[in-house]
Amino acid sequence: MVLDNAVNIAFAGVVSGYTNLMPLNDEMKFTNGVTIYSNSIGANPEYISYKQDGKEILRLDGGTWSIKDSEAGAVRSTVFVDGTMGVDSNAGTSRAPVDNLANAYRKAAEIYNSMKNMTKEVLAGLSADEKTLRLKVLAEGMEIVILDNIVLGDIGNLSLETQMPKVTVRAVGGDKAILFSDDSYVYTIPVYTVIENTVMESTCSINDPVIYANGKKLEIAQGVVTRYIIGKPFSVFGGGEQDITVEGNDLATDLTVMSGEWDAIYGGSPSNKINGSVNLTVGGSTEANYVFGGGQYPGSDVNGDVTLTIIGGSYQDVYGSGESASVTGRATTVFQYGSIANLYGGGYEKTSVTGNTVVIIGEEAGSGNQAVITGKFRGSGQRGEMKAGGLVQVTVNNSAHIMEGVEFCAGGYSGTVPKAVLYIKGGQFETNIFAGGWGEGSGEQYGNSTETTLEVSGGSFKGNIYGGGNVNGNSI
Repeated sequence: MVLDNAVNIAFAGVVSGYTNLMPLNDEMKFTNGVTIYSNSIGANPEYISYKQDGKEILRLDGGTWSIKDSEAGAVRSTVFVDGTMGVDSNAGTSRAPVDNLANAYRKAAEIYNSMKNMTKEVLAGLSADEKTLRLKVLAEGMEIVILDNIVLGDIGNLSLETQMPKVTVRAVGGDKAILFSDDSYVYTIPVYTVIENTVMESTCSINDPVIYANGKKLEIAQGVVTRYIIGKPFSVFGGGEQDITVEGNDLATDLTVMSGEWDAIYGGSPSNKINGSVNLTVGGSTEANYVFGGGQYPGSDVNGDVTLTIIGGSYQDVYGSGESASVTGRATTVFQYGSIANLYGGGYEKTSVTGNTVVIIGEEAGSGNQAVITGKFRGSGQRGEMKAGGLVQVTVNNSAHIMEGVEFCAGGYSGTVPKAVLYIKGGQFETNIFAGGWGEGSGEQYGNSTETTLEVSGGSFKGNIYGGGNVNGNSI
């Protein structure tokens, strides 16, 4: 007889002749939570079962021992996945993990649906602890634990018929990786997911590794490491490869990124429209080349409001709107603290914001962390414009720090801004300030602001303050 090393049963002493001592369905209890019971009559047992903590782990049946996985009960909150030892048909326990991330999601959905649809008879047979755990899972969702490096699997086409409230993905020790390659480089989120304490590693040489939330809520929490051997770093989208439509003012996308190194972070989609509002939050230890509140390419317009919140991290270029896509509602950027080289309230290309553009820099009474800008600030976009009647409103608070040499203007650069309003309530300014636009070159109307408003009620200044704009280095 060979037993799995994971099975450990301790007895207080040697028991002999137990079959004669145990009538039908009687039981004997030993140390370490072990219970032995026999379904027998006299000395002829039908089977003898060994339980530990209420779960059957060994059974003697007709002279054959079988090992029962104590984690594979009807009620559990965790699915284990292991790219080395896992098998797709396994139960998803630590002793029998599944093999890839897609199958881990499937197993989590299967377990969740099983617990959700339990009959009254099954519920009556659960222990008190099992009932408590079931209610917790139904309220908070499942957990996927990575035991060894895994691949994505067929996650791009994964469809889960479940209403799981959430799935948390984490790695044992925080150092196991989800592997991206040219054969499997797209991680499409199938259900509200939190990723924490996990490595995401790319060996892509042709395709760029990317994560699509596809309108599902996604939180990339603290402790996520993104690394790439060759090619570009990772990008992540709150949208994805499909149009997203929600009713009323509900959020169509809700993306939070609090760690990792990224090429680009988008609240919207790469090329598909979003009919609804977008919420994007970045912060923590996050580093990124580009952050866009909206979409990427033409056609990925957001037909709703966009809210971008920065709470820490370091970024090269940040845009409150899209790269080459418009926003039909309000574009709001709240820069509480962190470091940004170039900050734009609007978009990059010749796109538009139909509603108002609102930018808030710093906190009135915050944590002591500063909102630092080191390169450029434009209240509107790089090349984008405001629709007629639109307003750019910029508020600078106490924790703002605008470094020396920054080109700071509340208006636009090469797009028309009907009205620009600048409220300076505090902050440190080591550069000149313009309430209007910023223009360079000739033959084109740069940074045109029809009307400007400037109110200063606080702050410290080393440069000049202008109510108008700047054209070729000259204030107007």
